Amino acid sequence: MLSTAFWARGLCAATLAFSVSTGLPTNATPTPTDVRKPLMAIRSSATQSMNAATGSRETLVRIYRVTAYCDRGTTAAGVPSGVGQCAAPADIPFGSEIYIPELDRTFIVTDRTAQRFRHNTVDLFMPAEDQCLKFGRNYLECEIRLPENPVRYGSPRLLAQIASVL
Repeated sequence: MLSTAFWARGLCAATLAFSVSTGLPTNATPTPTDVRKPLMAIRSSATQSMNAATGSRETLVRIYRVTAYCDRGTTAAGVPSGVGQCAAPADIPFGSEIYIPELDRTFIVTDRTAQRFRHNTVDLFMPAEDQCLKFGRNYLECEIRLPENPVRYGSPRLLAQIASVL
């Protein structure tokens, strides 16, 4: 007998048993299981009022590797890089707010991390290289507030959002 788990949002929803000889499901009923701790949780009740005020749809909570960079120039969103901005993986849209409780700061996603880092790194902009080296690499809990409407390249709305966070 072989069992297969069905995964949804990092949780095992059900496990079904299959016959090895026929490959068909057995007559056993699916049993709910909680096999592993979820990587991502959605906080809805505690943040509904905050989401209504900020225009966000939901808040995702996840542990990320947080590093720092001090590159000057234009970000991938088409705005000049500066304090209060960060680079995030492509699965987090531009204009998303990333709140880091340990730092008690909110950052706006305006840039992309290198593709080799995939989905687990957030780069925070810092004005000086010595601050970046001092910050180092940390694994921190990040609360990601997705924007209601995706922000396009060079959007004036993104500049206004960055100014409101500072």
